[in-house]
Amino acid sequence: SEKALALRATKDDNPNVRSAAVTALAQLPVASSVNVLVTVATKDNSPTVRATATHALSRICFPAAVPKLIEALNTRDETVQDAAAKALANMKEPSAVGPFMSALGNKDAKIAQLAADSLAAIGAPSIPSLISALNDRQQSILASEALIKIGAPAVESLANLLSDKRTSSDAAHILSAIGKPSVPALIKALTNEKTTEIAADTLTKMGEAIVPLLIQALDATNTRKDLASILIRIGQPAKQPLLLALDSNNFGVAGGAALALSGMADPEVLKPVRAALTSKKLHIIAGAYPFFVRTCEQQHEQTLISALQEYGTHEMAEAFLNSGRANLIVAARKWARENDFKIVDK
Repeated sequence: SEKALALRATKDDNPNVRSAAVTALAQLPVASSVNVLVTVATKDNSPTVRATATHALSRICFPAAVPKLIEALNTRDETVQDAAAKALANMKEPSAVGPFMSALGNKDAKIAQLAADSLAAIGAPSIPSLISALNDRQQSILASEALIKIGAPAVESLANLLSDKRTSSDAAHILSAIGKPSVPALIKALTNEKTTEIAADTLTKMGEAIVPLLIQALDATNTRKDLASILIRIGQPAKQPLLLALDSNNFGVAGGAALALSGMADPEVLKPVRAALTSKKLHIIAGAYPFFVRTCEQQHEQTLISALQEYGTHEMAEAFLNSGRANLIVAARKWARENDFKIVDK
């Protein structure tokens, strides 16, 4: 019975018996066994028995023990604190979030770090409290560390903070540290004028590691221009992947790659972009239309017009209209009429 085991664990003269009793107690789904384990872990005169009790305490995994484990967090014995925290974290027990959050601001750095690690291990249930702690100077650093460890489940909540000037910088730092799982949310943030700049800066800082994801996302027309600008800012690490993307079967990706490459001040990467005119790859020309409107020779204007007819957009037509080139202006007005668009002569 529980009472008999508790008696053996605390009173028996034989340390082997006490250790065996402690191990057996930990397997009983009885909350009061936590008190016995804490007592043995802190007061037994045998280091081996104390270690056994501490290990047993860390392996407790039944919900009824949670209040007692939370109490154990407040003991002065660091090994007991560690064991109780590990048990609560392993259970991913939401009711432990509050006590751990309180401990996050503890003056004892070890206890505060233990709380942060435990909140990270609990995972998703910790996210709202950790997000709130970003506004607390005393807790923000450890809260950030915990959110980074939680990773992908925290991304959506963090992305929502990008529009708040008080937390946008912290949120961007954490999203960057989380890495690739943050990329879709940051790309989505490009579409909101309040978050475009910080999202773009964060993606740029993430650099080479996310280049393939950015190139893949060029297919989306609403973020293509922003993504091309980010790839231009990433620079050298993006060049070869972008050159390969010119041959993509996805015309949106290929056109977006051409747009990014056309913005790089590198004659070597411009060669295959320019070659689209002679090979009449209209999707490439349409993707990099700002470059071609500025640079193409008159003999290739008809190819440029064909790209407008096949892949034209409102912005592309306006670029033609304001190009100062008679043939392109006529083509832009014709395209606008046929597609029922009003384009503006600037």
